[in-house]
Amino acid sequence: MCVSARRPEPGRFPDGGGVFAADPTVPAGLGPGFEGVGQVFLYANHDGVDGVIETARAAGVDRIVLLSCTGPLHRPRRSMSGTSPPSPVRH
Repeated sequence: MCVSARRPEPGRFPDGGGVFAADPTVPAGLGPGFEGVGQVFLYANHDGVDGVIETARAAGVDRIVLLSCTGPLHRPRRSMSGTSPPSPVRH
């Protein structure tokens, strides 16, 4: 397993895999991290993911799973009913 993070810090990821410093907003720098990788789980980014997908495909990635969520990290401005959604619960 390989993982990437903008600022990989020691102890944040399990041992036994590669950890790469990578910024998905600068796809040109992602190529080396994709080499030898067959599958990628990619979080959606509000700036888009087209460049990341193109770079992954060029490096030989066969499968890309696009992940997304709406929750405490990305609170929607309005619900489908047009009202403001409730604030997330904070512990």
